[in-house]
Amino acid sequence: AAQFILAVRAEVSPFSPISFGELKQQTQSYRRAQGLEYRIPPPELVEAEIAMKAAKAALNLAEERGLKNEKLAPYLKAMSDAEYRYRQLLVKWEAETK
Repeated sequence: AAQFILAVRAEVSPFSPISFGELKQQTQSYRRAQGLEYRIPPPELVEAEIAMKAAKAALNLAEERGLKNEKLAPYLKAMSDAEYRYRQLLVKWEAETK
């Protein structure tokens, strides 16, 4: 029996949000334009979320390649740092917008 490998390429629109933060920016900008109450997240928060997702993807890739223990440590540190920065910015933004 023949075996086939199917490669799927996701088309990315330049207008599609990469993260939830970008989606939130777009929806809140719309609310502002409509004269409704809005809370637009700062760009630093959105960038931190994207960095956190990139660090998580790198960690997952390293785990898939079979890296273990001390070879996985830099990926775990990068993930931890990115997650910490994101959470700090999120808490700050939520406190400022209440």
